[in-house]
Amino acid sequence: MKMKTICTHANLHNGREIADPIAILYANEALSMLATLYDSACKRDTSTLGDLAEDTWVDLPEGCINVTRVKVEGYESLTWQASQGQIKFPQSAASNVTMEYLRKSNDISTIEEVPEISELYHTVLSLFIASRERSRLFGDQESESQRLMGEFHAEAAAADLRIKNQKNGPKYIGKRNFV
Repeated sequence: MKMKTICTHANLHNGREIADPIAILYANEALSMLATLYDSACKRDTSTLGDLAEDTWVDLPEGCINVTRVKVEGYESLTWQASQGQIKFPQSAASNVTMEYLRKSNDISTIEEVPEISELYHTVLSLFIASRERSRLFGDQESESQRLMGEFHAEAAAADLRIKNQKNGPKYIGKRNFV
């Protein structure tokens, strides 16, 4: 769904019109928050780091939130450390290093864009936008703003669970024969 539709939903939750630039700002804030809370709200990406010297810190790709797997010469490596946006191999030099990682979705810049996140999170974005606007207008203690933010968190957790269940597939319990 385009940001324009997400903003229409936010306006309905809010009861008043939210300016497009403000809605985009709130949506980008929500994308950052969701990426830190749920892996399913992140984009998966791969980067080739090439050859790395022993015990030397190298910058991770821009936007990297979490390193999920590192391969050295095609084999999975467990001897790496990542910290503060950098990675190193303390025990030996590594060549042909490929890294899989999670990154935040790209920021939204126009109302015509479709957020780079699962569609299950699109209605969640509208709740966040409405909550932040009500908070801006009426203060953080306003009950409707707090209700919308609580609904945002509940719906985000539900979307995360639905996405994880889709990836894992349905669970079947085998038939048990009783004698």
